[in-house]
Amino acid sequence: MSAGTRETEALDVGSTFDIGATAVTAQAVDIHGNSASCGFAVTVADTEKPVISLNGSLGATVECHTGYTDAGAGASDNCDGDLSGAVVPGGSVDTEEPGTYLLTYNATDSAGNGTDEVTRTVTVEDTIAPVITLTAPDNQVVECSTQVHSTGALLEEACDRATQLIVTDNVDPAVPGDYTVTYDAVDASGNRAARVVQHVSVADSVAPQLAITSPGIGDCLNEEAVTIGYEASDECDQALQIVYSEGTGVYTEEGNYSITVTAVDAEGNSSPARTVSFTIDRTAPKAVVASPVEEPYPQMSYPASGYCYGETIPVFFSAEDVGPWAGGIIHEAVFVDGALLFDGGETGNRDGLLTDELYDEDGAPQLLIDAAALCGLDLGTLGEHVLSVEAMDCAGNTGVAEVLFEIVLCLGDGDVVVKPESLKQTGGVMTVFLTMPAVDDCGEIYGSADIDPGGLALMALTTGSWAYSERADLDGQKLVIKFRRSAFDEPIGTAFMLYGTFLDEDGPAFAGFDAVMKNPPQDQSGESPEPAGGKPKGGKGKK
Repeated sequence: MSAGTRETEALDVGSTFDIGATAVTAQAVDIHGNSASCGFAVTVADTEKPVISLNGSLGATVECHTGYTDAGAGASDNCDGDLSGAVVPGGSVDTEEPGTYLLTYNATDSAGNGTDEVTRTVTVEDTIAPVITLTAPDNQVVECSTQVHSTGALLEEACDRATQLIVTDNVDPAVPGDYTVTYDAVDASGNRAARVVQHVSVADSVAPQLAITSPGIGDCLNEEAVTIGYEASDECDQALQIVYSEGTGVYTEEGNYSITVTAVDAEGNSSPARTVSFTIDRTAPKAVVASPVEEPYPQMSYPASGYCYGETIPVFFSAEDVGPWAGGIIHEAVFVDGALLFDGGETGNRDGLLTDELYDEDGAPQLLIDAAALCGLDLGTLGEHVLSVEAMDCAGNTGVAEVLFEIVLCLGDGDVVVKPESLKQTGGVMTVFLTMPAVDDCGEIYGSADIDPGGLALMALTTGSWAYSERADLDGQKLVIKFRRSAFDEPIGTAFMLYGTFLDEDGPAFAGFDAVMKNPPQDQSGESPEPAGGKPKGGKGKK
């Protein structure tokens, strides 16, 4: 036999051969026992593929995250019969990940014939939308700019782990109002969650803060316009309305003001009211000097009308803050020739200094001008001086009053002797001898004098009029004056008097007079008559 050929025993009619080559010997035997045989080979081959049949349908659809159990497949072979146990499945299904999955099935018979591959398509679907559950409180009420609203929601998604919660927060914590916070989610399969809405209210219940920065309470101002300065703030409203009890916050008229200011926000919350009182006063006080005066002795001729050297001069003055909205005097000062004699100080109470304060308890004046006071101010005593009073009101307006006064050497301080040289009824010549007293004026010694001819007058002791021509030839202390008199119808006496002003060119001045008489008329008492009009007055004669 050839290799690969099997030898078999006697076979019954209809028997089959196994797959492969089988050697067959055929023997014939007759009735007589005679036999003959021959041999041949029978070859059986298996070339038919097994057949696979799917259990269930060719395709399957499952929901994500629900699990999948495959039904499998069976196989049969024309030779081997049932090969279900030999089916080899391939592929897998991930039910956590939506998509299309392919499962394969194969089998091989004992002859090595492989089946045609059979497949099943399994689709994993995600048809369930995400679920959002609000975890933050709904219907929240928060205070504007001072409180923070809370947000939060839980997202549940069975399949798409990458699904994100979409939060839309429209809340403006600085602006009062009703707001919503929305929560959305869409998974990778396009399933949209039902929107969840959170409600938030921003409230403004806190009042603004307000402080007045200017003017100060009780300020007294001389400005053309006063603007009330303030600092206002609000946690929520940056455009506060400022409300004034009077006007608009800018004031130009003189007057006393008491303005109440409040700040109101958009929600109607008002700050605590702030009140500021102030005065606008642009009118200067009025000062009046009662003493010294320009002519303390108006009945006397100059310089006798001035204050005499050595005399103590009381200072009296008053100051009044005038105007319809006077704020009051707060400071007064007295100056002599610009030097400070008296400073009333800052009273701080708008009452000013009362005239009574210039007197002691016995009513005697306390503020005096004398040689000691003037020398203490490094001012000379004799001569002209200017006393000024300054009064300042609470707004800084200053009123000034000034008076010019003079301190002179008075009658008796000097000596004037008139000697007639040639006296006639209608004229003559007189020689004047002048003696100037020595004066110590704050250490300055004066002992000589000049004559002001223009201040000389030749006066008659009796009635009549006169005129004279003068010639002031200053020769030491000698003054020669020629004069003439007019004749009148009635006889006149020959009594004359020289009256005039004598001064030192650096300052001191004094008045003196002397009379010369020739045949003066006598009154019944035997005395010479008084000059007409009383004490003689100084005057200029006609040249």
